[in-house]
Amino acid sequence: MANKIAYIKVGRNSGTNISIKKMLEHIYHDYQVDTIDLLDLLKQNKYIILLNSLYILKEYGKDILLRKRSLKRSFGVTSYMLRKSSSLMNMALSKEKYKFSFQSMSNFAISIKDFPNFVYIDGTNLSNLVNPNFDKELLSSGLFKLRLEMEKAAYQGAKMVFTMSSFTKKSVIEHYDCDPEKVYCVYAGSNIGMNTEEREKDYSNKQILFVGVDWERKGGPELAQAFKKVLKVHPEAKLTIVGCKPEINMPNYEPVGRVQLDRVKHYYEKASVFCLPSRWEPFGIAFVEALSNKLPVIGTNICAIPDMIKHGENGYLVELGNIEQLADALINLLGDPGRCRTFGEKGYQIAFERYNWDKVGEKIRHHIDNVINST
Repeated sequence: MANKIAYIKVGRNSGTNISIKKMLEHIYHDYQVDTIDLLDLLKQNKYIILLNSLYILKEYGKDILLRKRSLKRSFGVTSYMLRKSSSLMNMALSKEKYKFSFQSMSNFAISIKDFPNFVYIDGTNLSNLVNPNFDKELLSSGLFKLRLEMEKAAYQGAKMVFTMSSFTKKSVIEHYDCDPEKVYCVYAGSNIGMNTEEREKDYSNKQILFVGVDWERKGGPELAQAFKKVLKVHPEAKLTIVGCKPEINMPNYEPVGRVQLDRVKHYYEKASVFCLPSRWEPFGIAFVEALSNKLPVIGTNICAIPDMIKHGENGYLVELGNIEQLADALINLLGDPGRCRTFGEKGYQIAFERYNWDKVGEKIRHHIDNVINST
């Protein structure tokens, strides 16, 4: 009987990748969890990287020259790499005897006979359809169709597909013709852990926190406009931006930029309100981190965000692009520390019951064991 599990991923050890690996090691503590990273496999095959470079020039060269795309963004989505990734990963899995594999990306499909593979994702390519900036002309592109073909094969070939939100679950079922009986929304946990300190949080400092690398997509410009209105009512209010450093000319604004994951928690602890008015958000781990740190949360009523924000209970949902609504929500909370505390406590309860890796792991193991034990 195999006593190994393969955790399949692509690229750097992001906070979520690290959390998933720790979760697997925890719920399957009696197994050895091996990580198989596609990029590590490619480093062992320099010829593939060289050949793929030719495909990058052929298929994306013009866009790269016009600075519409980067080399990094193009690397994994050439027609050659989309096909080669699957064969590389299947070959790597075949070298060892694994109980099953757990895949956190949908770039490739596992197709080993009688071998169970499970997929866990935060979003799909076609969930982009609700993104106002999505170029719908891509839908007729041969390369994009190939990406969708590989993605569909990953979902349909998996024993089960686990999603981080009900929004993504719906996309997997409706856009990729997956059997609803094998798609489960299990959510995800915070990458900086739950706030277990007993000391009382201060909600009176009127500090708004934004955490995100992509200022535009995360609704930063809308937040900046709303904050100007907030200052007219609460002139002592502060806005802290973590993850990026947009150039904004207004008072009480602190751009922090990128920080190490273990330092992000400090900013959640200092804030009294969390706000991320995203234009598109397939999941949004920052919301989970805010809930886990007892912050009232404000976000747009799109994508996965309504899973995390219960309007009027742990925060406020606002219409996409509605600056007045956004400003009113911020003004309301900044002027009422008691409501901030009530919302923060409710959000923490939601995080504890749904958005923590122990709970997520229990659900995942339950479903996986049902499959493994029935075969």
